[in-house]
Amino acid sequence: KPLWVSRISDVNLNDLYNDGHTLIDKVLKLNCDKALAYLNWHSTLCYQSTVKFITDWYKAYYNNHSTDLYDITVSQIREYVQEAKNQELLWSL
Repeated sequence: KPLWVSRISDVNLNDLYNDGHTLIDKVLKLNCDKALAYLNWHSTLCYQSTVKFITDWYKAYYNNHSTDLYDITVSQIREYVQEAKNQELLWSL
């Protein structure tokens, strides 16, 4: 059954996991091996925060056309960078 952005925030996130991988990983075939190996990369946001960022942006886009998406995007970038600073990631210091 398709998982539309308009519904994803209503889904129990634990239902998206199967054998240690998310359904989204399987659909998108995400692979971060090179980033891990060459850049010492790791995710800044947990899965739930990432989904919240995405759904908040899309909800604003689809449900509230008077919302300034630029402002939302800049706000989310600032929040992301602040989280990276809290984790003391080198690129953010």
